[in-house]
Amino acid sequence: MIQNLKRALACATILTAVSVSSIATSATAETLRGLAITGRAADNQSVKFDVFLPLRNTDKLETLLAAQQDTKSAQYHHWLTPAEFGAQFGPDSATVARVASYLRAQGFSVATQVRSLHVMGTASQVTRVFGNELKFARTREGRSFLVSAVHPTMPNVLAE
Repeated sequence: MIQNLKRALACATILTAVSVSSIATSATAETLRGLAITGRAADNQSVKFDVFLPLRNTDKLETLLAAQQDTKSAQYHHWLTPAEFGAQFGPDSATVARVASYLRAQGFSVATQVRSLHVMGTASQVTRVFGNELKFARTREGRSFLVSAVHPTMPNVLAE
């Protein structure tokens, strides 16, 4: 379980959360996981997404999780508050500051949160910084979204 969590958080994850009210229907047959791609996002399209940073002390987290499930342990069912979890296992403040500073230098607006950054910018910034083009897609039910067809890449400067 923790191994999957570590893999999922190893690279910053972008979750685009832009809902589009109206999109012209395209004749393209291109699809992405059941979504019909209806066109490329304009360079100046506003985008909001979250960057999730990896956990620290994952070996201690694995030990804690096992102890919380062990009926013989003093830690059995002693859960951490979100603040306690963040202090023990969340990214340190220097990491959060470094990533936020980098994203701001790339022209994004950034609001820091406990383990993630809420980021706002444009589609062209996302393409330039994370290496993925954003596209409009529509569900069978007609709901439209801005999506990335590929996983974003983490800029080398953030991999340190």
